[in-house]
Amino acid sequence: MTKPSESLPIIDEQKIGAHLKFHGLSGPEIDAELVDIEKSGGLPAEILRWWRGDAHTHSAESTREGFNYPEGLYHYEEILYYYEMLGLDFVCFTEHASLPQSPCVQEPTSAISQSLLEHTKRIHNLRKELSGKYRCLPFAGVEANIMYEGEKPRIDIPDEVLAELDFVIASRHRVPEEKRTELGDIRESLSSAIVNPYVNVIGHPDRDIQTKTEDPRAAEAYWQMWKELLGEMRLKNKAFEINLKAQPDPKLVQM
Repeated sequence: MTKPSESLPIIDEQKIGAHLKFHGLSGPEIDAELVDIEKSGGLPAEILRWWRGDAHTHSAESTREGFNYPEGLYHYEEILYYYEMLGLDFVCFTEHASLPQSPCVQEPTSAISQSLLEHTKRIHNLRKELSGKYRCLPFAGVEANIMYEGEKPRIDIPDEVLAELDFVIASRHRVPEEKRTELGDIRESLSSAIVNPYVNVIGHPDRDIQTKTEDPRAAEAYWQMWKELLGEMRLKNKAFEINLKAQPDPKLVQM
C-alpha cells in the first residue's frame, strides 16, 4: 500500500543501466560487477526507496528438464550474495512450476511438486545457516500457472504443496486462445487465484490482454472489471506484482 501523498514510480529499464544486467557471470566476475555498481553510485535512489527485496526471482532451479531454454542462470547462494551486497532485506526464490507456455496439472507426487518441496527445505536450511551472517533473508516460493482444466480455471500446483511454501505467485502465462480476451473468462481465471488461500500475489496481472486498447467501451469495461477485482483482492489480502519485465499499466497501479 502506498502512502497517501505518494505513488509508486513506474520503472524505466533503460534508465537503470546496462551495467546491472548480468550475462552468465559468477564468482569473481560478480564481485567485479558489484564494484562497478558501487562506483556508479549503486541503484537509483528512487528505486531503493521502494525496493527492499525481490519477491520474484528464478534461480537455476527454474530451468527444468524439457524446458529447452534457460529460465534462471544463477544458484541460490550467488543470487543471495548479490542482493546482500546491494543491501536488500529479502529475496523470494519463486521457481517455475510446469512449463509456462504449456502448463499442466501437477499431482502432489509429481517430479515438479516434489522438487518444490525439496527446494523449500534447501532454502529454509540456507536461511538457518546464514542467520546472523546475512541481512538478506531467502524465502522459498513458486510462480504457479493459472491454467484451464477443461472449462474450469485452476492453478497447476496442488494446494498441499503450495501450503509448504513461503510465498506463492499465480500468473496467467498461456491460456486457451478463446479464454484470453473475453472479460468474463479473464475475471474468472484471476478470481480463481484470488480466492485460493495459498496465493499471495497475482503475477503480471494484465499481460497478454489487448481488450483495454481496442475501443473506448471495451477499455471502460476492462477497468471496471479491475476495480471489482481489486476489491476482491483487498478482502482476501492479495496483491498484484509490479514487474520490471512485464510492468502493469500505470492506470492499474494508480487504482
